[in-house]
Amino acid sequence: MENSSLPPGWPAGQGQPSSDVALFGNIEWGIREFNETAILTATIDGTPYYEAAGLTALTGHTNAAKAVRDLVAPEHIERLDITPAQSIITSVRVGRPAVTLGPNPIRLFVTREGANRLVLDSRLPGARRLKAWLADEVMPAIEDNGSYIAPGTETIDLDLNDLGELEKLNLAFGHAIAAAKQERVGRLKAEARVAELEPAAAQAEVYASADGLTTKRAFARDVQQWYSPRGVKVTQQQVFDFLGHIGLIIRAAGSEHDQATAQAIKDDRAKNATKNVEMPDGTILKVKYGKLTSKGEKYAWRRIYAAIGEYGTLDLNVIRKAVVPVA
Repeated sequence: MENSSLPPGWPAGQGQPSSDVALFGNIEWGIREFNETAILTATIDGTPYYEAAGLTALTGHTNAAKAVRDLVAPEHIERLDITPAQSIITSVRVGRPAVTLGPNPIRLFVTREGANRLVLDSRLPGARRLKAWLADEVMPAIEDNGSYIAPGTETIDLDLNDLGELEKLNLAFGHAIAAAKQERVGRLKAEARVAELEPAAAQAEVYASADGLTTKRAFARDVQQWYSPRGVKVTQQQVFDFLGHIGLIIRAAGSEHDQATAQAIKDDRAKNATKNVEMPDGTILKVKYGKLTSKGEKYAWRRIYAAIGEYGTLDLNVIRKAVVPVA
């Protein structure tokens, strides 16, 4: 098996195959070493599969079965009987302190694409850098130009329908590089696929109101619903404050509180709407407030995805402490 079949997110020069390889029928069993963790692999008709338990030990997921079920498409999952591989795993630690066949030798395996999904959902430092780079550089370039140009290289068309492309990313040099294998994708197709890496495009259609705009409260609710099952606590207030932090909604107290910022309106990321509020004396007061456009939602999702990927939270107090140098 070649190094090109390795999942992304681990330092270069690692993930080397061990000398233990066993061929049974149409399955070639092997061991891949990542740092101090060994992962059982199975190559079927040229397609590499990785045991889920070993991968999730590296990505920080505590429940391999749940992570695979929630993140990996069925076509990228195989359930394999590892009994034939007993000769090469007897004395090798594969994802856990010790390996035994146990009463049920059927184990979950995922393809390279499945491994990519697990890496992208990880909150470990290497995965955070990968997600931040995707959110800050690759996705904006694809949205604006339909392709990504890596510094110092020719134009590269990143096919987001093939997450196997992420194997090309090299985090060891502190900068990831993308390379395309398939035909160039158009802007709409690329934006649709962005939803696989961050929920912006899919969510935009779900919570868009009749006027095509979204209130900050509805947006906050969907952010909470997205991250809650992923173990990240996000409060409504944190989302409101973050929208102010990224220049979409005015959070400072005053007559313009909660209105769209002038720059957000200019960039077509937010617009102001008006609602009638009945006062205790029966008079009607017209209140102006900001709502996000579809473009603003995508921008906000991208920034939120990058912030949580980097800092593990949307709390501005934590984020500011992390980015402001201590004198």
